[in-house]
Amino acid sequence: MALAVPTLTLTDNADDTGCVCAVTGSTAGSTNTLFSSPWSGGFIPAAFTSAGSRVGDGNVTLALAAGYYWVYCRSTKAGEDGVASLVYGVRVTTGALSIYEQCLDSVLATLQALSLSGISSANIVRRKVAWERRITLPGIIVTPPADTNGPATNGQNDFAYDVLLTIAQASNEDLTANLSRHLLWRQIITGTFLPVAGQAALAGVSAVHDVEVIHGPVVDGGSFKIGEDVQQLTVRCISRRNRGLL
Repeated sequence: MALAVPTLTLTDNADDTGCVCAVTGSTAGSTNTLFSSPWSGGFIPAAFTSAGSRVGDGNVTLALAAGYYWVYCRSTKAGEDGVASLVYGVRVTTGALSIYEQCLDSVLATLQALSLSGISSANIVRRKVAWERRITLPGIIVTPPADTNGPATNGQNDFAYDVLLTIAQASNEDLTANLSRHLLWRQIITGTFLPVAGQAALAGVSAVHDVEVIHGPVVDGGSFKIGEDVQQLTVRCISRRNRGLL
């Protein structure tokens, strides 16, 4: 008797660990092996590889990186084969937060861990806009100024999420005081976010494949006139995503 064709139901773990595939309707005692292939949005997937198996119905955990996949199940028993319907567009994500918010949180945590001379980590904050009347200077305000996107491949776009760093210290209109540390902060922060070969482009955000650092003013003239040295840097986080799927 031919083996039953099992049904697959996949649930994203939403934590960058993969997904769980529920196998139902298979023949009792059959071995159900799941195969997955990365999917870039077209009709032809890459090569399939074994992603896990079990005997009979039940759950199989698929350890997959964030992205999209094709998945199918092959049932075998006593030399007989059966193949489940192909499931495509399976989405594996890094969590419930938007990619933009993940970028903001990663940049914030990285800055707080730098122990920049003179800046308390408590004064490095995330806000909607670069304004905070209660922040103690020196401090850094992390904000989301803008995002953009443009075509990368026939089926994908590159999305750029800009994370603006507004770095401020009191100056009292002094033309020379604390310039050295002001410039050193800029150098350290720039070096921290430039990508290093073999390391993640942005810590904890697997969806980001590249980072650029864009330089704003070293000392903003308008802010200086009201008693503050203010400089800005933008950490541009670039993510490639399939069109129409996120």
